[in-house]
Amino acid sequence: MSSDTRTNTTDSPLSSPDVYCPVLMIASPGPGHGKTMLSALVARLHLNKGRKVQVFKAGSDLSDHTVLECASGQKVLSIDLLTMSELAIKRVLYHAAYESDLIIIECAKGLFDGQARGSHADLARLLGVPIVVVIDAQGINQTFGAIAHGMQSFQPDLPFGGVIANGMSNVDHFQRIKQGTPARVPLIAGIPRDKKLALPARYLASIQPRDCHDLDRWLEEAIDTLISSRFTAGIERLPEAICFSLPRSTQFGCRDF
Repeated sequence: MSSDTRTNTTDSPLSSPDVYCPVLMIASPGPGHGKTMLSALVARLHLNKGRKVQVFKAGSDLSDHTVLECASGQKVLSIDLLTMSELAIKRVLYHAAYESDLIIIECAKGLFDGQARGSHADLARLLGVPIVVVIDAQGINQTFGAIAHGMQSFQPDLPFGGVIANGMSNVDHFQRIKQGTPARVPLIAGIPRDKKLALPARYLASIQPRDCHDLDRWLEEAIDTLISSRFTAGIERLPEAICFSLPRSTQFGCRDF
């Protein structure tokens, strides 16, 4: 992760081929590792710093859109290789990059799951966005490093940004995770195991606008808990800025849909 911010070369997206914007693409080995919690907290953290944050959900899961919309202050958009053309995905990301200070893409399932050319790993390759994998590390130590190594090396051409260890019981636990993670796998940060960081299950269902006040309170308390930890500094930094070019239909030889 870096401290780079969004840059544009002109005042109009239609007159410039390139836009740079920090992008965080969050994946995991499967469900239950903390993707939505992490996406929501990172979105609110940067919103509180005055940045415009656009969140995307990759895949067809719409269950937690409201949580992410409350966290980011923006409507959550969906992208899916199985239902959208590559051209359409690149265009929507280009315009989001032009208008935003940070893009967060939360993957809905396991990183490599799905049909051929329809996985989140395939999406990361298409966009050129490094994947950040959050892994639930409760109850494990050196085994975390084996999982992280497998996620990074399973497909050698995958753009890989690093891993985040969720469920740290204390600093010693994080140090054991750090020592057991291969040097070639960037360990970005750890997330403490704390009840205050557990996203209440009721927020994962469809919630009403009146519930957003309670969700706002949870977000702010959870951020305070997160940043007070001694091993979360990597989460607070802006990710790397990615270059997006406005695609043309002729690049792909297909129509936009």
